[in-house]
Amino acid sequence: DNSTVVLVVKLDGQGYSSGKCTVNISGNTKTFTRSVDIIYQPEHSTCAGFSIPSSSIGPGLWTINLTVDPLGGGSLKKTTTLEVT
Repeated sequence: DNSTVVLVVKLDGQGYSSGKCTVNISGNTKTFTRSVDIIYQPEHSTCAGFSIPSSSIGPGLWTINLTVDPLGGGSLKKTTTLEVT
C-alpha cells in the first residue's frame, strides 16, 4: 500500500552474534534515524529490519547511512543513495 518502506540488511560472512545497526536517512530537509539489534545466523548475520513510514521520508533523493556496531568489534559503515518516487 506504499505506506511503509522496508529496509533489510544482510551482513555476509560477518557472523556477528550481537550489537546494533543504526540507519540514518536524510534528504529534502527531513531526517529519519532508527536502531535495531543484530540477529545472528550461522551463515550470516542480519540487522533486525527497519520499517520506515513513507510519510517520514516522502518522495525525493535520499542519502542512507548505515552503521553496524557489533559488540567486541569495530564499526562498519555504508552509505548509499536511493530515489523514492
